[in-house]
Amino acid sequence: MKGKKIKRGIERWTAENIELEGKSFKDISFNWTGASAGVLFNQFKKKVEISFPSLDDEQDYSDNIYGKYQGYALHELGHVWFTTNRPWDKARKVHGGRIGRFINGLEDVRIEREVIKSGYVKDAQGIFEHLVHEVLDTDGYVEPDDEKNIHFMLAIEGRRRSGYAIEPKTILNDSVYGYEILNALTKLDRAKNTSQVTQIAIELQKEIEDIEFVS
Repeated sequence: MKGKKIKRGIERWTAENIELEGKSFKDISFNWTGASAGVLFNQFKKKVEISFPSLDDEQDYSDNIYGKYQGYALHELGHVWFTTNRPWDKARKVHGGRIGRFINGLEDVRIEREVIKSGYVKDAQGIFEHLVHEVLDTDGYVEPDDEKNIHFMLAIEGRRRSGYAIEPKTILNDSVYGYEILNALTKLDRAKNTSQVTQIAIELQKEIEDIEFVS
């Protein structure tokens, strides 16, 4: 499938799913030049911009790539539907940039649970699992003791706790941060909104700082 066909298909699918759920976003735009997927949205101005990793318009891609980008799209829609920006932005301002990564890793898990539970999109868990497999197949898992990888471990191990069939075995037992990550994910099981996720991330950052101080 040509890259341009994937782009048009994903854009159409994404816009249709926003409208089907009555979100009525008047200004939906897509950016295909990113290094990774992401979303910017304003719930009051009804404006959404979704970014995707770049694709070559004329290159042929496998069907797996379409499924991967559908996973990206559904994940970012999950943020539009279920993430509240204000507590996340406030925490970054008060606690620094690292807290944003921790919130992101935790919130990614929570919003995907909400998407699956909502029934908005058929086989949402299957779509998400395909995305996770494609990412892990391409990039592999991460080094367990690198602090910069904590948010990735939160995101993968949180999805595993949600029941995703993830082939690589958990690396939490091999990580110096494993206990703290598991503790945060246990709290996440009860989180109902972005504010609660933010508080879990703040507590996690304090625990990580204590480890670094002792080290």
